[in-house]
Amino acid sequence: MKRHAIAAVVTLAVGIGLLDPYACVQYSSGGSLMSGSPAHPVPQADQDRVLDAARRALALLPEPRHYTLDRGSLMSEVEKSAPWNQARKIWSAPAAARAERAYEPIGDDAENAPPALEERVFVNSAVAMPEGLASEGGTPHAFPLRGAAAVEVTMIGAESETPTTQGGRVALPLSGKEAAAAVTVLRILIADHGAERAFRAAASSGSMRLPPSKAPARVGAVRSLVIEIYGGRRDVEEMARRVPVTELRKILDPA
Repeated sequence: MKRHAIAAVVTLAVGIGLLDPYACVQYSSGGSLMSGSPAHPVPQADQDRVLDAARRALALLPEPRHYTLDRGSLMSEVEKSAPWNQARKIWSAPAAARAERAYEPIGDDAENAPPALEERVFVNSAVAMPEGLASEGGTPHAFPLRGAAAVEVTMIGAESETPTTQGGRVALPLSGKEAAAAVTVLRILIADHGAERAFRAAASSGSMRLPPSKAPARVGAVRSLVIEIYGGRRDVEEMARRVPVTELRKILDPA
């Protein structure tokens, strides 16, 4: 499948609120982990440091079975500015970076899976639940993953219903293949324990209440990783279970 077809599906998912790839970080304003502080240019060495963390984390993620890498999808970028406390002359938050790649299904899986399986890594980014799912898909719920906090949202609820002539919705039976291929987003947060607890709690409450964060000793500090996997439910969950949480946590700087 060509990259423009993959992009079309991603655009559709963004439109209905399932996939919100910029919910983790706002690049245009230097707004990652912002708290009203103005942005300040980040030294090149610190840009390189957080960008390298994003790329290393992406390289550690498992590759999906029965898919082929779309080399044109490989990308990485870093914010060139970060929040700055002018009064105290210190950084309010570290710089942010991201890296991503997409895979195309091959063989028999091409008929039963979404057009792409995508992996994204966000470094030092304000994490959020995917939005707009109340009427379009399932409710966010915690996904069991040892050593990290993970939240999953799937379109299986929307795909198994159809509108009625009375304006309501009626559930339809869903085959095993359809359920396995239901479009799913799974986000994994690797950070301090307080942030991870807040992320898990948000899956049920819908409200993120992150604990206060200390100012970083350097703007190139690596404080958190958000891993996002998008694709068919079966493959997304299988990939999540293979994520090397212990190795990824080593990329973080000591608190």
